[in-house]
Amino acid sequence: MADNLGKLREEDVAVLKKNSTYRVSDIFYCRGWRWQEDRTSILNDAEFKDSILFDYLTEKRTVGFTCDGDVDFKTFRKIVKRHSEKNQYPQADPHHLVVHMRLGDVMEMQRKDRCMNKYNEFYERESIKNLPITKVILVTALHFGHNVSRNRFFYTPQAVRKSWKVIRDFERQTHEAGLGLEVFSNENVDKDICFMASSRFFVKGETRLSSIVARCLHKDSKVCG
Repeated sequence: MADNLGKLREEDVAVLKKNSTYRVSDIFYCRGWRWQEDRTSILNDAEFKDSILFDYLTEKRTVGFTCDGDVDFKTFRKIVKRHSEKNQYPQADPHHLVVHMRLGDVMEMQRKDRCMNKYNEFYERESIKNLPITKVILVTALHFGHNVSRNRFFYTPQAVRKSWKVIRDFERQTHEAGLGLEVFSNENVDKDICFMASSRFFVKGETRLSSIVARCLHKDSKVCG
């Protein structure tokens, strides 16, 4: 985790240029054009054997490739907790506000405005005001889905620049609010999931992954923002 009360360093934010297979929400919800193909890869390729998604696909209550009744939050939550403990992943401080931000290829999509505007006047929101927080932790990565068959979701410098514009504006707001800001960002997506799932105060991003993580939080945690 990068600790920097000045400007965040670009090298501290992971860039996933070709994350074409391990797309958690698409696999979880059976979304997109490739979810069946990618489930097969996760179940058979050695690189995914020790992952959260591998365990989920082999342990969820409906095993197979049908999406009828396929979503199993209870099993996913259990697996996230197990991976946190087994791998000793870092856990969020109970006095920190953990903010998830969707960046990368989304900046070239139709919904980019939602992702960019979500953090406008962030600390003016009623759900954020008066929280007993001492620091803000930004969890993000520049994610690019790299879909060759559809010729979409590729890495572009423009998407990187737009992503950093959102980060810098959020950084400015955080410092003006008198709070320190750290970034937690990893090429290992499971590590980020486990960290977010351990938070007491969690801000969802414009992504279904955030909604999955929110279902993994402790019952006393607060989803805000």
